Amino acid sequence: MWGMARKAQSLAGSDRKSLESIGVLFKGQDLKSLRDTKQICQKLLRSFPKLEILIENSPKPVNRWSHSRLKWMSAERIPFRTRTLVVVGGDGSILRACRLLMKTETWETCRVLGVHSGTVGFLAAMNVKEALKNLSSLLSRKNGLVEELRSCLHIKIERNSRIFRNFHVLNDCVLSKGSLSRIFEFQVEVNSEFLSSYRADGLIVSPPTGSTAYNLAAGGAIVHHDIPAVQITPICPQSLSNKPIILSDRHEISLRLGRHSSDVYLTMDGQKGLRMGDRDVVHITKSEKSIRFLNLGSRELKHYFESLRHKLNWGLLPRGRP
Repeated sequence: MWGMARKAQSLAGSDRKSLESIGVLFKGQDLKSLRDTKQICQKLLRSFPKLEILIENSPKPVNRWSHSRLKWMSAERIPFRTRTLVVVGGDGSILRACRLLMKTETWETCRVLGVHSGTVGFLAAMNVKEALKNLSSLLSRKNGLVEELRSCLHIKIERNSRIFRNFHVLNDCVLSKGSLSRIFEFQVEVNSEFLSSYRADGLIVSPPTGSTAYNLAAGGAIVHHDIPAVQITPICPQSLSNKPIILSDRHEISLRLGRHSSDVYLTMDGQKGLRMGDRDVVHITKSEKSIRFLNLGSRELKHYFESLRHKLNWGLLPRGRP
């Protein structure tokens, strides 16, 4: 299955090239992210005498620091020169890094390790404090990190009977109104079979990784990333009986616009938007591309549950414990 974790391996052992260079992406306009990134880079350079760090250019040259094994370059070039990306920031920064990989064939060779330094951290494997304490040993120790393959969606937009744009998303694609918040009409088909028509503020289609994003705020279910599924979640439907539905990711989902559907946009991973035409059709299938996340092998499930508890303010302690 796409979501299953691969057998743990040492990046310094069986995969020497990964530790010869590491790419680092961060939120350059954020001073906290900049400080956290600098500390992590300095720790890695001290721990690995031959390591070269390829770091994303800071928008302000004054914020860059120098080291003989630190190379500043554009974010687009980094995935071609390394097999490990450390992303310092929140989920938005990690999604941006994943978008870079899916634009090219580097999604097949590059792994993503998220270090939480932002507001939301569902996709990160560790926070900055944990990274400074454990990252060097995890990268060099066998069984320190495991790969998780996260499934993505392939979005194809049909216009005038031909596919004119396509995208790959890890989080979600959202059909919604533009500047004015008004309901509009659309219908959903699954494998060319009519599912339902909707009058709503919009619709979210997400793979498991995106289930804790906009989907969750709209009343969708949380789906663990090991489950090969796709979720369809209406946004504020006029009919209270229109509920989210979870399907196998083997199916093709099609979205067709109906009446009052002017000024409608399709947004991919919250980072790329496209204005829809009245007769456009959106086709959604499981992508052949996937993202390889690095996570803590010994505590992957524990980390997942901890993230849910702390981010969603669930009960923080088991019953019977002080």
